[in-house]
Amino acid sequence: MELKCKIIFIVMLLGISMSLIGCSSEWDNIANYILVKTKDDNDTSSNAYVSISSNELNAEANRIYEVVVSAFDNEDVELLKSEFSDYVKDRADLDSQIESAYKFVDGKVIEIENVYAGDGYGERDEQGDVKVNYNVSLFNVKTDKGRDYTFRVYGVYYYRDHDDKKGISYIYIDDNDIEEDENTGEQPDGRIKIGGGS
Repeated sequence: MELKCKIIFIVMLLGISMSLIGCSSEWDNIANYILVKTKDDNDTSSNAYVSISSNELNAEANRIYEVVVSAFDNEDVELLKSEFSDYVKDRADLDSQIESAYKFVDGKVIEIENVYAGDGYGERDEQGDVKVNYNVSLFNVKTDKGRDYTFRVYGVYYYRDHDDKKGISYIYIDDNDIEEDENTGEQPDGRIKIGGGS
């Protein structure tokens, strides 16, 4: 009888959820959450279903974009360094890498033609998100010295049981004014990297 009640309860929850949200992208998350919850009546917050919404991830990516632009405008090493994961801070010489990047970018940023922020790629299991990454790309970053750059920021927003890896993993900056080698497609001395190792 108890199993029959559980099945009826699940069907009712699914019906209510469907009527509230229609056929949105969250339907799969809610259905999985209900199934996981009914597998274990002793469910606690440590093993509850986790799903990072695209709105939450986009908000974080946009916040990182603002921090990166502000850090470069003010050549603020500590501000940029504070956004890197503890894992990267322990493995990379961020102070010298950031100083080198500030020298690499010639002039103050006066215009950014295109910004892409978001991208929740990562890993999932029966409890939802295990790892959620983000990236922020700034295209045609113009400086007051007439230079043109592309910034790419890669980071980890959520990583179950690995808090030390949350934060920026690395930043690539490409000097768009340096021509690519026709044979290799590479830009000699046209790219700098901050961070890495996560």
